[in-house]
Amino acid sequence: MRMPFKLLIATAMSACLMSQSRGAEISFKELKVPAPFDAPASVSDGKPRGISGMACLGVAADPSRLCFVINDEERLGQFAELSSNTLTPLAQKITLIEDDENGHEVLGKQRIASCPKGESKGQFEEFDGEGVAYADDTIFVSSSHSCNGKGKYKASSYLLARFLAKSGEKLNDSAKVEKTWRLADALALSDIGEDFGKAKTVGTNIEGIAVAGGNVYAGLRTPVDEGVAYLIYASIEVLFAPGNAELPGGTSHTIKVALGRDSGIRDLAALDDKRLLILSGPTIDQASVPYSISLLDDLSSEGVHKVKPLLQLPAVAIGNTIGKAETLTVLSNGASGIDIVVLYDNIDDGKPTVFHLDPQ
Repeated sequence: MRMPFKLLIATAMSACLMSQSRGAEISFKELKVPAPFDAPASVSDGKPRGISGMACLGVAADPSRLCFVINDEERLGQFAELSSNTLTPLAQKITLIEDDENGHEVLGKQRIASCPKGESKGQFEEFDGEGVAYADDTIFVSSSHSCNGKGKYKASSYLLARFLAKSGEKLNDSAKVEKTWRLADALALSDIGEDFGKAKTVGTNIEGIAVAGGNVYAGLRTPVDEGVAYLIYASIEVLFAPGNAELPGGTSHTIKVALGRDSGIRDLAALDDKRLLILSGPTIDQASVPYSISLLDDLSSEGVHKVKPLLQLPAVAIGNTIGKAETLTVLSNGASGIDIVVLYDNIDDGKPTVFHLDPQ
């Protein structure tokens, strides 16, 4: 008899306790990655095969679960099988941007940002995937900033993609990928629209997404204003409406959250009751800003919301490399608490680590 996935996770973690500076103990377990993820662009550039986003199908009681994983240097995403002890890359992949991508089939209208050094001649480069979410048999993937590290505009910026992936069905690596430009509109029409197109270190940088209640929520690493970070959201219906019209006025909404000085959103994950978990961390590389998990239970656009701190992640280092937590995925959420997995975008294969949080 196979033990349920959730029970296996809890059993494996029970012996792994770590004391935090505040005196509380947390349980954690690092999952093994038996083979490398496919990251051709990262390898050719000498960069780590990090993980910048992941979402999983199925439910907590499943012995294993299918997940979709992205690396922000690539044009593709890859499926993986998550079990109690491993995250195993699979052969099946989804191409998010074709080699000859021209954007003609993307919904909406391309919104070109006025980056400090103009347009990148490469146009469509990597997808720059930063956020993955799963809802209603659909995987959603978002790309990030408009201006690259050299201050030039990238045509692949702020794309939002989706494709069908039903739990329990055979994988289809030729699934139709639908893309829209309108996530850029949502940013430009938001309360922080003046930051659209600014340099990478201060402009509107999406680092994670969540889907809940028919909306796509984008969490921003920057800007951060006096300790206030931002989530921008719009409905799936308007973001993927047929045709090439821009996002209508009044359909972009802004949520302000108090995360602290120089602390931006690194990823989001939706709970079953539509509350959001936030993975936060430094806006750039401020060593004094920790990576933390908190709970946001008010998704209104009124005022500045406080979050409930849940966990300060322990520091992770591989040699001289300090881990940057970029991926937050909820595995289970019930009376016994919340199980999450955190991955890192600058460590080979993400160093997936499972943590248990008290019931909320």
